[in-house]
Amino acid sequence: MNQQDYQLLLVDDNPTNLTLLQELIQQNLPDCRLQIASNGLDALELAFQSPPDGAFIDMQMPGMDGIEVCRRLKSDHRTHDVSVVLITAHQSTPELRAEGLEAGAQDFISQPIRNVELLARIRALLRIKSLERELRSANRGLRKQVVQKTAALRWVTGLISAGEAVDARSGSEILQQLATLLQDDGELDFSRFRGELFARFPENLRHSLLKLGLLNAIPGGLAEKLADIEDIRSALEYLVRHNFFVTCRRGEDLYVFHEHFLDYLSSRAYQELEQAEIERVYLTAADWHLSQEAFAEGINYLLLAGDKDAAERVTAQIGPMLYGRGDVCSLIPQIDVLKNLDGGRYPWLSCLLGLALLEHQPLQARPHFEVALNSFRQREDNLGQLYTAAQMVHYCCLVDGDFIAGRSFLALADSLFSAQQSAAEDHLLLQVCLYLAFGHLFFNSDFQASDLYLEIAVSNPVQQSRLEYQVLIRMVRGFEQLCHGHWRATIREFELTSRHLNNSGEVNPSTQLALLKFRALLLENMGDVLGSRRQKNLARRLASPSVFEQCLVQSQLMLLDAQSELAHGHYQQADELLGVALSLPGGQTPHLKSQLLQFRSCLAVLLGRREQGLEYGRLAQESRRLLGGPFFVVRNELCLGLMRLETDDPSLALGHFDRAVALAGELDDRFLLCSALAYRGLVHYQQDAAAAVEDLSRWAEMMEQQSYSNLYGWYPDVAVRLVKAAIELEIGGEMPLSLARRRTYVSFTRDGRQLPLLRFRVLGEFSLAVGGRTLQLRQELSSALRQLLGMLLTAPNLQLRQEDIQHQFWPDSSADKARSKFDSLLSRLRKAFDGILDGGTARDFFYLQKGTLCLDHSWVDAAEFEILVRQGIRHAKRRETWQADQAFRRAHHLWRGELNLALPLDENREYYRQDLLLLFLESSQVWIDLLLDQKLFSEAAQVGHKALQFDPINDLLVRQLYETYTSEGKTVPANQVLENYVAALRAEGYEGREIDEAVSALMP
Repeated sequence: MNQQDYQLLLVDDNPTNLTLLQELIQQNLPDCRLQIASNGLDALELAFQSPPDGAFIDMQMPGMDGIEVCRRLKSDHRTHDVSVVLITAHQSTPELRAEGLEAGAQDFISQPIRNVELLARIRALLRIKSLERELRSANRGLRKQVVQKTAALRWVTGLISAGEAVDARSGSEILQQLATLLQDDGELDFSRFRGELFARFPENLRHSLLKLGLLNAIPGGLAEKLADIEDIRSALEYLVRHNFFVTCRRGEDLYVFHEHFLDYLSSRAYQELEQAEIERVYLTAADWHLSQEAFAEGINYLLLAGDKDAAERVTAQIGPMLYGRGDVCSLIPQIDVLKNLDGGRYPWLSCLLGLALLEHQPLQARPHFEVALNSFRQREDNLGQLYTAAQMVHYCCLVDGDFIAGRSFLALADSLFSAQQSAAEDHLLLQVCLYLAFGHLFFNSDFQASDLYLEIAVSNPVQQSRLEYQVLIRMVRGFEQLCHGHWRATIREFELTSRHLNNSGEVNPSTQLALLKFRALLLENMGDVLGSRRQKNLARRLASPSVFEQCLVQSQLMLLDAQSELAHGHYQQADELLGVALSLPGGQTPHLKSQLLQFRSCLAVLLGRREQGLEYGRLAQESRRLLGGPFFVVRNELCLGLMRLETDDPSLALGHFDRAVALAGELDDRFLLCSALAYRGLVHYQQDAAAAVEDLSRWAEMMEQQSYSNLYGWYPDVAVRLVKAAIELEIGGEMPLSLARRRTYVSFTRDGRQLPLLRFRVLGEFSLAVGGRTLQLRQELSSALRQLLGMLLTAPNLQLRQEDIQHQFWPDSSADKARSKFDSLLSRLRKAFDGILDGGTARDFFYLQKGTLCLDHSWVDAAEFEILVRQGIRHAKRRETWQADQAFRRAHHLWRGELNLALPLDENREYYRQDLLLLFLESSQVWIDLLLDQKLFSEAAQVGHKALQFDPINDLLVRQLYETYTSEGKTVPANQVLENYVAALRAEGYEGREIDEAVSALMP
């Protein structure tokens, strides 16, 4: 059983579970291909596009749950045969299993998942699939024989007629012979075809096809130049029209032979044509492509012609341009040819090979750059040295994090730059400047040197016409602002790259990957976990497995995953992620290993493994001191300081935080300085109140000025202590209280008492999350209590006047009687919540203040949803696409349905319910337009389908969804959208003519 032939779909809304499951399968069944989805709609999209053999699906996902995903997979003819295993968060009940089995699931597995059990189930599933394939293959084989024999006869008929170089009698004789040359299964017997049939073709037609068969794809003009028959286009067009193994890309005037036909023609050409003629074909093709400025193809054909000297000369002239245009990936098929060249003799080709490998097999690129650099040095070619040294700086930043070598290459490039600047062509100069600007930031945090190189790059007019350079400039500028802790400025720079990320042909994958990584880092620093997760998922989808595994980015993203888990108090999950990251190639590099260990040192102590934490800290510190890099040194000091804070070593912790404060101040990194001041202030709080007040006052001031809502490396335990200290010292006003609620899921009274934060969900459900539990309030509270609580949750600022409540509940009662009933109702509500709360009393949350009933220490999803939607719409109006997308994504993550509260009859609250629905629908429409502008069709479709669940006759949404599918040429789902619309109109009572008019109005 070959595992590589099998594909598994993994679906879980928990990114940690998904990552661990993915890593387990990749490590133990490395040849299995994986599809990854974080929600039901994404899973269905992936499965319908490329049906997997098996699917492991989390049952308890928000929105579409696992059972519904299973049901839809089993009801669709494309995925009916997929074996589904449902993953439960606990031991499943008989009722749950029955529902899953009825939906079509084959098996269940409970979390926490045991590795041995999971792997055994996967192997059993694959064995069953192997048997099913064997049976299906036998049936298909019988049908295939008839089809293939007919197709082969039609193919040769068309080929001969298209050549227009044979008389009817000869053509008839050839076709009669063809019947004896076909195997029983209808396949052409190419060995007999070569000897007995192809030799009988008219010489000019046969010779033309042989020459064209040497080319990967044939421009029409080049075909005319090479062919021996007068009208080769007519022959090719005939084959295209009749599907005879040739297709044409009309916009490019390009003919492409199907693979098996091309293989036959090329092998025959190497047997029949003289070597000199083969070389002339390749040289003609090279000249043609170079004249059309298709430089990558031109170099390809020069290499095939064996003219290495010409390929070297051309590469020396246009190699940097190839990389700047994003064309270097088209050289990947020639990697083996380039590897066999003498890199010392052909240094520009060796450098070009390094660039192609950087985008394909990154770990293999460095030796070829080094060979080229040594050759340029021996030849005293300073321009070649400058370019290759800059590429090595680029490589060390992105692939292996080699600080020592990276600084050496950076120094070499710096020393050569001034003398070579005037001699460098534009693309070479731009790449050198941008990579050196990035290198000075990454290795040395030298902002002045970085700015000088950036100024030169920005002043070069070529950068305005190439997306690669525009993205690089914005990325380096954004990284510089990120190093200063200026979130708004970083966002502005990254915002301007949004529309370029989907122009994958013009922006190199390594550049896109780096940008997504920096975006994820920014959002993690800002505390936007959902936004950071989005960028990490985009990076994982963008990169091929080989690229992802061979550079730093995979371990870097897992480090961000671990930081997110740490910030939420999930210490064990964070530690497991770091363990996996350390086992990856990127995690073994000293630069990244130091970062992983510095976090693991703190986590080990938090998990009760003090000695292990100290050892991790020692290794992390030794490695970072050897490597340097101020930006990373500060982070190292902060993590080790937190570790010492948890081991109750205040003097050692203070030493780390003192160094972090000093260095962050020198770098003008306000985020790290703010973090260091907070942690140092916390240490002082235990020993020196005056010093604590000074540090924490500076911390609070910076938090307010920079609009920070997060600190580097923090976690709930230290966050709570920090907020308590600030409250007790009366520092920061409302900021510490607001910070605690937003970041720790706890709240504080003004006298410093800690309370649990009540997290109410009213969109699609009516629940309360508190103290690690989720309660369904329809079951916990009586009808009257639910109505009172519902009124509070939908009231502005969670406050209601007592007289309004009395009038709503008891309009016919006297004031005294209504007041008495109100007191009784409030007492019952408090009593109910006293039984729910883990800390504090209900009076801390529900209290009367000057005749107004207040709900405090609470968060409500509907209020947060409204804020985020309005932010998204505002950003969209300003064409701030990325920020709008972030806001809409967070808002729609909260939307699980319409307002789900039982409220007293009150038109104001009914208006509020409708307003929320309208906001959801409006944001969906705006978001779909943004996604379509970026050509993110599958995501636009997902948003559209979700919105139509709540308003199926919304003509604007229907039109958007229809256009989404037609833009991709997906006629079947587009027609299904119209059918669903017609059915919804009928359900609403519309009649035939009205329906026809409504559907016609949708059509462009």
